[in-house]
Amino acid sequence: MHQRGALSTLWQLAIVTGIVLVSILNIWLKTWDDGWRISYGGNILFALVLIAMLSIMPESPRWLVGKGREAEAREAMSAIRFEDQVKGEMELLALEAEEEKERGDATWSEVFSSENNVRYRVLMGMGFLMIQQLSGINAIMFYAPSIIERFFGADGGIYGGLALNTVNFLSTFVTIATVEKYGRVFLLSTGAVLMFLSLAVCAVLSNDAITQTDAVGYCVIIFSALYIIGFAYSWGPLLWVVCAEMFPLRVRGKAAGLTTFSHWFWTTIVGAVFPHASNASLSGCFAFFAGSVVVGFVVVYFYLPETSNKSIIEIDELFENHKPEFPRKKFN
Repeated sequence: MHQRGALSTLWQLAIVTGIVLVSILNIWLKTWDDGWRISYGGNILFALVLIAMLSIMPESPRWLVGKGREAEAREAMSAIRFEDQVKGEMELLALEAEEEKERGDATWSEVFSSENNVRYRVLMGMGFLMIQQLSGINAIMFYAPSIIERFFGADGGIYGGLALNTVNFLSTFVTIATVEKYGRVFLLSTGAVLMFLSLAVCAVLSNDAITQTDAVGYCVIIFSALYIIGFAYSWGPLLWVVCAEMFPLRVRGKAAGLTTFSHWFWTTIVGAVFPHASNASLSGCFAFFAGSVVVGFVVVYFYLPETSNKSIIEIDELFENHKPEFPRKKFN
């Protein structure tokens, strides 16, 4: 458990690494008339590599125990737990597998049941992923070249986008280094503060009442980078960690599926609406994103218990007993 958050964040590092590499590749491809074909078609190669890797990916210990393959489950568990933890974890999985046989698979009514605060947790998780997207990260990352192009032209847009993607990549290491020391709630709270301040400044600078000079453009890039730093060490990777920890095992598959649906649903909405909204008022978009971050900060600060270094049973107890308080006396 003591490295759960850091290890879970490695997938985010892999994603942002790919984003940086693609940004570098696009600088090279922009000089080709058919460069976009490689940019899109080249993804087929990586999809094939992913399929090949999935063929050797081990099953989860929980699934193996449920299928009666205890020896394989123990081997898989030994790869992700210390030796003194394996026995206890295996006993817990065996009890859960027996319960599932008796009760059957979790139903959707259980996912939205008030028992064990499951409904509360599911709605919180879906809300977190909604706010994550309404904070504007994908709008900024998707359309950063277009935003920067307003100030510095087409080449400036491409190189500016690469700079922001590089900041995103480097900031992810902050999470890996600090998530177990400071916990989820502290990083999410401080990240939200930095995101809000950066978005508020961008909202002011991009207002039509301000002459859009090169100096203003540089300031927009700087504060956009600060926003990305705040997001990349907090609301980017950590919400996925929290949503992987906060649900009871029995309903975790369905609950995590709903949070993932929320993420992609709101990603689609923001991606579709932002080009039109930014044409109407880029400043207004930044202000809306800033307001969404405020809502996210309030929910995290008051209502999210700290799940770092906690077992499944301890997390159940935390959600049962957590009470909002101001100021929050402890973060972990």
